[in-house]
Amino acid sequence: MMFVTEFHGSDAARLTAAADAVFAALVDIDRLPEWNARVHHVIESPAPASPVAEGAEWVVQMRASGGRWPSRSRALVADPVARRFEYMPPGHVPAAQAGSEFVMFSPQEELAVSEAALKANMQRLMQNT
Repeated sequence: MMFVTEFHGSDAARLTAAADAVFAALVDIDRLPEWNARVHHVIESPAPASPVAEGAEWVVQMRASGGRWPSRSRALVADPVARRFEYMPPGHVPAAQAGSEFVMFSPQEELAVSEAALKANMQRLMQNT
């Protein structure tokens, strides 16, 4: 049995595509391997695959730190109007913890505000653990 306890790294990119097109690509489960290097392939997609609805589940083959494992996730929030998508594996608590992965996209002027809030919240979380 393998326990992966750490993923490190972050990345940023400036996109010229329309926000609705970016959101559609991010919530298209079959396209996860295109933008998440840890997802090798999709094993099981929700039906219908697009748009993803709240409660939909899928399984992907993860590869990281020399290991591989299937990872099931469930959509908690899927709101294309607000462009908000949250998901996590069943059994996890709905709170950010060390090792949580975040994918955010925003107009540039709004992204700085989101990043500052996320950083402050993570620093508070780390001080309380």
